[in-house]
Amino acid sequence: MLATLLKKDLRRLRSNWIGFAILLAMPIGITALVGSVFGPSARSGEMPRIKLAIVNEDESLIGNTIVAMASGEQSQAYLDSKSVARSEAMDLINRNQISAVIVVPKDFTNQYVAGQSPPSMQLIKNPAQSYLPAITEELLRLLTEGLNAVSQNLAEEMPDVVEIIEAPGAPDTVKLASILTRIGDRLQRAEDYLFPPVIGYTRGTVAEAETSEEQSEGFNVFGLVMPGLAALFLLFTAEATARDLVVERRTKTLNRFRTYQVRLLPFFLAKAVYSFTVVGIAAAIILVGGAWIFGIHWRSPFETTILTCAYAAFCVGFAYLLVAVIYREKRIAILSTIIIMMMAFLGGSMLPTETLPPLIRESLSPWMPNHNFAESIKRLQFDYPGPHWATASMGLLAVGIVMLMIAITLFQYRLGQGAEE
Repeated sequence: MLATLLKKDLRRLRSNWIGFAILLAMPIGITALVGSVFGPSARSGEMPRIKLAIVNEDESLIGNTIVAMASGEQSQAYLDSKSVARSEAMDLINRNQISAVIVVPKDFTNQYVAGQSPPSMQLIKNPAQSYLPAITEELLRLLTEGLNAVSQNLAEEMPDVVEIIEAPGAPDTVKLASILTRIGDRLQRAEDYLFPPVIGYTRGTVAEAETSEEQSEGFNVFGLVMPGLAALFLLFTAEATARDLVVERRTKTLNRFRTYQVRLLPFFLAKAVYSFTVVGIAAAIILVGGAWIFGIHWRSPFETTILTCAYAAFCVGFAYLLVAVIYREKRIAILSTIIIMMMAFLGGSMLPTETLPPLIRESLSPWMPNHNFAESIKRLQFDYPGPHWATASMGLLAVGIVMLMIAITLFQYRLGQGAEE
């Protein structure tokens, strides 16, 4: 009998698969959105190169030097720069093809060398991007600090240096030597302060063979976002299947079943198995499909599978208890969504628990099943602090079974009392 009832429900799901597919696509889509905004490349884990446009209206020493530095061999590992006109640069930023525009204004070098207050360099950031324009701003800040230091300490020599560099033909080596001698004398007077430097650093290389593989397969920002969203949408999946109970009651299917089967326990168990099957399929599509799409490498697939099955059992028990308590179909459609969203908020499925108020984060979140499920996966995946997967699995499974038994008993009682819409 269980098999017959389960086949009937699965056939009905197959005939209405579009809603189920939309429900599964939502967590993957939200994961892609959040991860692409706040995280680096999904598969390589490396920070993308900053796409930058430089408008060199100065066309002199400093402007040309900035362009050359940004397009140099060492900079190419971090910057993807191009020198363009202002109109083209604004067109690129409006089409979201670059992160920022640096404008070196006209006559900047001449005024800088003459000791005058030169016009400010402009930075135009792309408002559609988050951290890459901010990094560009810090780089420009370092550049301006360096130019200020040079201006304050070498103001007398700068005009002669620029004249030698921009003069046609071979540089005047005699004049250049005289300038270098003056600079050397100045440095010699500051020898006690500059040599040896007060602060130093040592360089070292981490053994990549020991860490790179684990890091590349371990941390992935999409893997950090996915568990919480999966916990939320698996609850919605279970609730959608549990609503079949009130549909069966409204369509009098339960009454027909009771005409030849006094006990309704097999019917409820078949529904629960159906819901668990659907939630399990949804979990497999979200976690396995998400791993394939976003390049997530689940470090502990066996433990993650056991934990996910236990959470699926909880989702079924919780959803059936919601239906049994609320009971009326129209109220279920409203109240169940509110309750699930509230649980998602308190458990950190919508926002990281670290951003929640201390009262919620410390007193309520640890008791939320979705929080325990997501944090246990993060502990397996990233060694984050959180519940042990075995403890969380046993707790979720036990709570789910108890809730399911209460739901079946309550629903049968209310059905026997003749409670209707």
